[in-house]
Amino acid sequence: MSISIHPSTHAGALLLSGEITEDMALQFESSIELLFAYYRYDQITVEINSPGGQVTALEHMLASLERWRGLGRQVGTKACFRAGSAAAMLLAMGDIGSRSASGSTSLLFHSARIDGANAMFTASAATSLGTLLQGKDLLHLERLVGHQVRGFGGWHALAAEGAARCEHLITRSGRRTSKSAGQPPVTPFGSLSLATLARSFGQCQERQSIEPYRRMLSRRFAEDRAMSATEAWALCLIDSVLDRPDLQPSSKPLSTAPDDPAVSPMRPGM
Repeated sequence: MSISIHPSTHAGALLLSGEITEDMALQFESSIELLFAYYRYDQITVEINSPGGQVTALEHMLASLERWRGLGRQVGTKACFRAGSAAAMLLAMGDIGSRSASGSTSLLFHSARIDGANAMFTASAATSLGTLLQGKDLLHLERLVGHQVRGFGGWHALAAEGAARCEHLITRSGRRTSKSAGQPPVTPFGSLSLATLARSFGQCQERQSIEPYRRMLSRRFAEDRAMSATEAWALCLIDSVLDRPDLQPSSKPLSTAPDDPAVSPMRPGM
């Protein structure tokens, strides 16, 4: 586990490497403080190479980011080699428009879980733990979707961006294969496909609600399977794939957009 900072002329960078622990979260907080308060950068990039780690540590790190965002600072994120679990969530919670990964980066978004083969629980404790984990999953999903909606400038803008990204990939996929079949092929993303993703974004627009997108993310995270950078881009979890100049955001996000009522899970009609 290590954190190192790299000041430069225009922007600072913070390299996060190894498992995310409570000690790392405290180092992260002090490093962010150093870059923003001492070096006085307006924008920094958090470079991530981590398999993931503790949920409590992630929550502490996200709280640090939100505090500085509230003071007008910008925080981009970039995945280097791998970003799994808590590290993948940290990547996705970077400023919209400033989240990137290379095409070979190993990504893993999944639901909260308990690691350790020797862990033993009573039936009652296991039930309570399951309820706790489900609550954490819901909280993190709501936090991520809310961040996405605000960053893109509203649920309608997020849905339009997602639909445009899927259409771009479907079109490019069709160009690379024989056109004699009549229909463009769809590339499978886990149990999903580009056509499925595109339909979900279209349903958001039809129903005027972000709920179809939320359900799509929940379904994909529950698979607990590796995700390519291209799939993460299609799902709007990152904004650019570094070695793919065609995989960039198609619209300019509004990172300071007001809250959108469609974020609420209790919205009538969902």
